[in-house]
Amino acid sequence: MVEFALLAALLIVLSLGVTDFGRVLGTNATLQNASREAARQVTEYEQQNPGSEPPSLVTFVRTAAQNEIGCSSCLTAQALVSTACSSLGTLTAPPFDPSTPLRSSPPALSMYPTGTDQGFIYACSWKSAADLKQHIEVIITWRASLFTPLMQSIVGQPLLHGIADGTEP
Repeated sequence: MVEFALLAALLIVLSLGVTDFGRVLGTNATLQNASREAARQVTEYEQQNPGSEPPSLVTFVRTAAQNEIGCSSCLTAQALVSTACSSLGTLTAPPFDPSTPLRSSPPALSMYPTGTDQGFIYACSWKSAADLKQHIEVIITWRASLFTPLMQSIVGQPLLHGIADGTEP
């Protein structure tokens, strides 16, 4: 009976850790899908309306991503640079460089929200001089919360992100 009491506590902590890990992994997949869907919808809009961006690109991208995530106001649009993608407004974030997309490294810590279970969305659209095609890059950053306070004290709050880009054909 003593052995069971000792092992039961360990098994409960282990199962809660697995649950939290699965939840975070699922959230990460959702963010990646949402950023991909937002970039796809902008690219599709530009195919159907050649030479024009959506009326409000930032609203268009945010709405597409929120629909994919399944929330109505969980994402805050942080920056949009339509013509020059060399910076993200006033944020201290790595610059958008069309030749080296951000997918090669995680976003800077300043690009993540401070509250839990909320996210920021960044969109950048540019026309490439090399191929004369319109490009879009969408980044969603998210600060997740864990169910288990013990796990939260061990690993902290996970910082997740989804990055996708699209190019008109």
